Amino acid sequence: MKKIVSFIAFSLLLTFASFAQQQQKHQPTDQKEPKTPEEKAQKHSAHLAKELGLTPDQTAQIKTIILNREQKQDEIKAKYKDAPNKKGQHQELEAAKNSSEAEIEKVLTPEQLAKFKEKKSEKQNAKQGGGNKGGHKKTNQ
Repeated sequence: MKKIVSFIAFSLLLTFASFAQQQQKHQPTDQKEPKTPEEKAQKHSAHLAKELGLTPDQTAQIKTIILNREQKQDEIKAKYKDAPNKKGQHQELEAAKNSSEAEIEKVLTPEQLAKFKEKKSEKQNAKQGGGNKGGHKKTNQ
């Protein structure tokens, strides 16, 4: 009798353990962060500061530019949310991006601008090639 009770208890334990592991698998591990325009602007400006060696003043200016762009993009997305034809959405989003990039370029020094354009070109090439995501160079290991 003890063997049967032990066997049932062990079976239940295994069942609950496997169920708990399945629940953990379904929880998103890398949630899309940041979500608010402020968080996006903070993250992007910090990334640019690191990549381009920005001064604190440049970082603050660029953060404001990016925040304005993110807010504008949210407005555009809201405008087209229920639209059956979202043909103009891509064009408006692209225009907002190009405008903010032009403003960012005005804040940069010539050396920073060259690096900014180089990184932008690498990212575009990666998108077109369908290869390494995010514009990072692949390394052979």
